Amino acid sequence: MKKKTRLMLPLWLAFLPVHAPVHAQQLMTLEEIFLRADSCSKSVKTREAAAEVADASVKVSKNALLPDVKLSASATFNGNGLGGGQGLRQQLRPGGVAGAVCGGAILQNIKASQLQADMACLDVQAERQKVRFLLTGYYLDLYKYRNQLTVYEKNIAQTRQVIADMKAREAAGIALDNDITRYEAQLQSLLYKRTELTSAISICNSQL
Repeated sequence: MKKKTRLMLPLWLAFLPVHAPVHAQQLMTLEEIFLRADSCSKSVKTREAAAEVADASVKVSKNALLPDVKLSASATFNGNGLGGGQGLRQQLRPGGVAGAVCGGAILQNIKASQLQADMACLDVQAERQKVRFLLTGYYLDLYKYRNQLTVYEKNIAQTRQVIADMKAREAAGIALDNDITRYEAQLQSLLYKRTELTSAISICNSQL
């Protein structure tokens, strides 16, 4: 069985309490982020509430059939066991026809309510997938930026060491000042790129 990839995100504070310390770290998998989003996303919650209302509407529509069922059972017992005759005459009366029409309207209402409930359920699933798609993008970007940041941190440390060594050789008269200036310019470029990556990580955290 493959192990889930877990990523340490020291700057990931989007899901932490406001009073959490700045140095707080949280180890989360992408699946754990999805579960947290399902319980926290306002857009998902809104659609889930609409789906619950639609389900309740279906139940109300179905309850409209219950009186008809009771009346039908009562008519059967009061008819002295006669399945034809009087039962048929009752169906042919205006009231019986109206009852059939009313029952048809109730069934149509149930179908319409069920269709709305199905659409609401699909809307919840679509919104959940939309949120997960966005989170996956942010997660992968954050993973990429942090890997790049690690590389730049190493390059910065190496460049600083080269500058220190060259300054020592310059003092000994075996290195040129122009070489040191070139590496110092390279160091400034690396530091600027590190700042860009740090900002990108902060933006990803804010979006999450």
